[in-house]
Amino acid sequence: MNSPDRSEKRMPAVVYVCYLAAFLCGLSMVIGVIIAYLSRSRAQGKWYRSHFDYQISIFWKTLLGVLVGVATTWAFGFGILVVICTYIWVLIKCLKGLDLLSQEKEVEATAYRWGSGGRIPRKGR
Repeated sequence: MNSPDRSEKRMPAVVYVCYLAAFLCGLSMVIGVIIAYLSRSRAQGKWYRSHFDYQISIFWKTLLGVLVGVATTWAFGFGILVVICTYIWVLIKCLKGLDLLSQEKEVEATAYRWGSGGRIPRKGR
């Protein structure tokens, strides 16, 4: 594999950082997904395109988790736990994505498709 220009990894890294910053300000996640949508078309056919697809998937699943958490907080009272688990999930997904990005690896499609179990392949698999 050719050594990519650092600028190729910059935009996916910016989106991951925006997602991680959402713990302090949720608006940064919205900014991150906008960047991912805008950058995805320019990455067509490149190894890092999968990171944008993965990030967009993380956003929509996070939004669903937060909405369910907020709704169940008022209805059942355990929604806070759902929101906390959602944030932990985002943290794990972003750290895994950053790890793959630093290794210049694609995110396998099963990691961001619904019902995939969120598996991200490791070396030798």
